This record gives sequence, structure tokens and C-alpha cells, in this order.
Amino acid sequence: MRNRGGLVGNPTISNTFLNDDPTKADIEDLFAHAEHFLSLGGADVIAMGSDFDGSDMPHGITGLESVEDIANVFLRHNLPEALVDKIFFENAASFFKRFDRNA
Repeated sequence: MRNRGGLVGNPTISNTFLNDDPTKADIEDLFAHAEHFLSLGGADVIAMGSDFDGSDMPHGITGLESVEDIANVFLRHNLPEALVDKIFFENAASFFKRFDRNA
């Protein structure tokens, strides 16, 4: 996906996907998944998003209103603001612009 210009959503924001012990899943686990994907060279294709329904949320995430809190965790871990902007908006917007152009 990385080499094909695709789009990869960061893991489902669900306790069971983020931590082997779902009762301990928290907002830091979400960052850890993103950090792993970034370490594989995914800075241009990773995107953050969720439908926020149908699953139990990790500690620190209640729904759409938590997106800013999630982004702030990424910034506290010293990801550059430009990279956080890519993860939370620009990568997805760029993908869909390319998709529309190629339709």
C-alpha cells in the first residue's frame, strides 16, 4: 500500500484491536499503532479516522470530540505538526482527490 499511493486507516479505535488486554487499552495504544506504521515508512499513506460506533472505546477516547485529544498525544510524542496534519487530514484528502481525478 505504501508504495502504491494507497490509504491505510490507523487501526480501528477499539479496545480489542489496540491492546491484548482490552480493559487496559488507552489513547497511548492508538499512538503506538500509528508509530509502528510510521516506522515502516507509512507517513504518506496513514490516515486517522473512525466511525466511533459499534465498539468499546479505549480510555481517553469518547467519540468524535476526542480527535483533538488524540492529535495532541501525537504532538506530545514529538511528531512534527506537519506530520500530524498529514495523518489527521492531508493524506486522506490527497488520496480522495487522486481517486476523483482517476474516476
